[in-house]
Amino acid sequence: LADIVRAKLIGEARVFINGRDHLAGENVRYEELKAALVDRFSEKLPERYHYNQLHEAAQGREETPIQFLDRCRALSQKTVRKSADPTEQRILREEAETRLLTGFVYGLRGETGHELRIRNPDTIEQALAMATVISNANKKETRHKEHAAFAVQRDEWYSAEARKNGPPRRRDRQPWKTPVQRFQERAGRDRERVRAPLICYDCGQPGHIARHCKAGRNPTARREKNSPN
Repeated sequence: LADIVRAKLIGEARVFINGRDHLAGENVRYEELKAALVDRFSEKLPERYHYNQLHEAAQGREETPIQFLDRCRALSQKTVRKSADPTEQRILREEAETRLLTGFVYGLRGETGHELRIRNPDTIEQALAMATVISNANKKETRHKEHAAFAVQRDEWYSAEARKNGPPRRRDRQPWKTPVQRFQERAGRDRERVRAPLICYDCGQPGHIARHCKAGRNPTARREKNSPN
């Protein structure tokens, strides 16, 4: 098994093993190899370092509450000391959960953090739910303020344009007409475009018909009109 582990090592781990004769030999046991690798590449930072990191954690400007909670949880897990006793391990995890809640509440920024510190939630689930609701409400209020500011700027611009160029002109509103009336008007305009001019049958002059003719009958004009040429 130790040979398989050595064959799969890459990078710094391979260099570390090859640089030590007692680990690179064929008689090394797997437990000894594992212990050496864990001791070499495990984090050497003191426990107090992670406590301070969690205590000083602050929410980023673009970081949502749940993203900040995930970051705090990762820091909190590093503060949990290992114990062989299950009861003691459970107590250590409960203490880490309390530290997580405190770090999360006091690390939230702005109105969200201020509101949570006043309400003082009992569990991390309550804190996350409150933070999400308050954060969304603040974002909505911010959008409303931005829209209101934009409306004010727009009205000021229109007022300045009106003082400069006068009030905008409006087209005269046409009286409302039914679809039938609009169709009749359109049909009348079409007939006027295609209708031939009126020619009097008696006198041959345009503009009236024979029934309204005042010039009297003109047989010559009638013959010219009826003539094929």
